[in-house]
Amino acid sequence: DLILGQCGRRVKAAPFNVLEYYDKSLLENQMTPAHRELLKRMTYLYAEIQLCDRCNLNCAYCSHFAPAAMPYTISMETLAAECQRLRHLNLHEIKLLGGEPLMHPRLAEAIRLVRSILPDTKITIATNGQLLGRMKSQFWQACRECDVTILSTPYPNMSAWKYYLTFLLVRKNRVHLKKYEFLQEFRHQLLSQHPRTTDIRQIASSYLSCMIHCTQVRDATLWPCAYVAYAFPLNERFGTSFKTIPADILPLNDDLASTDVRLWLFRAKPFCSHCGFLSAKKVKWH
Repeated sequence: DLILGQCGRRVKAAPFNVLEYYDKSLLENQMTPAHRELLKRMTYLYAEIQLCDRCNLNCAYCSHFAPAAMPYTISMETLAAECQRLRHLNLHEIKLLGGEPLMHPRLAEAIRLVRSILPDTKITIATNGQLLGRMKSQFWQACRECDVTILSTPYPNMSAWKYYLTFLLVRKNRVHLKKYEFLQEFRHQLLSQHPRTTDIRQIASSYLSCMIHCTQVRDATLWPCAYVAYAFPLNERFGTSFKTIPADILPLNDDLASTDVRLWLFRAKPFCSHCGFLSAKKVKWH
C-alpha cells in the first residue's frame, strides 16, 4: 500500500508477488531511491549463505567481521538443510560467500549440492579472486556444470595485471564472470551496543536509507543483513552485548511462503537502531 500509493492515489494493497509482473518503470519514476530499493528487495528474492568465516585477507571494516570471527566452516549436512528450507521460496539468486568461500575444503561438492536442491536458482560465488589461480579442475568443472557465476571483487593489494590474468583464467575455464571495479574504499559504519533511538520513525528512516541488499541464511533463520547475522561473534571476542528480538529475524519453517519473506523485508527491523548507517563514512581500504 505504501509503495503503490506513491503513484498519486491511495490503492488497496495487492499481493506482493503481483509486483513481479508489474511494469516497475511506472513505479520507479515516481519513487525515492529508498522506495526503489524496497521494490527491488520484494521483487528479486535473494539470500546469502556463508560457507566459512576464514579469509585470506584481513580487511578493516569487514561487514562479516571475518578478522574477528572464530573459525567456522559449514558442513555439507548443514548446507543441505539450509537449502532445503529455502527450496519452496523460489529464490531468484543464492550467493555463496565468506570470509573467503574459495577456502572451503569441499567447495566443488558444496556447489553441486546447492544446485541439486535449488535447480532453478541463480548461484553466485563472491570472492576476492586472489585464490582462483590455485583452484583445481574439480572446482571449475562444478562451476560449468552447475551454471555458477563468479563475482570477483579485487582489492588494491591485487595488481591490475594479476586481476587481468584472473579474468583470463575464468574465461579460459568457460565460467561466467561478473567483474567489479577495484574496491578502493570501505564503509566505516559504527554499531552501537545500545540502541541509538527507540523512535520508530528514526529506525524506519535508517532502514529506508540502507541500500544493503544482503539477506543472510544461518541457523535455520533469515537475517536482514550481515551486521545482524554476524555481530554476535563480537560478544565472544570483545564482550559486547548485541542481541536480537523476534522482530529482527524470520525463522525458516515449512509454512513460510515467499510472500511472507517479502512482507518481512518490507518492515524496518529493531536492530536498525544499533546501526550508524546514516552517519557512515567512506574510508580508504587497508
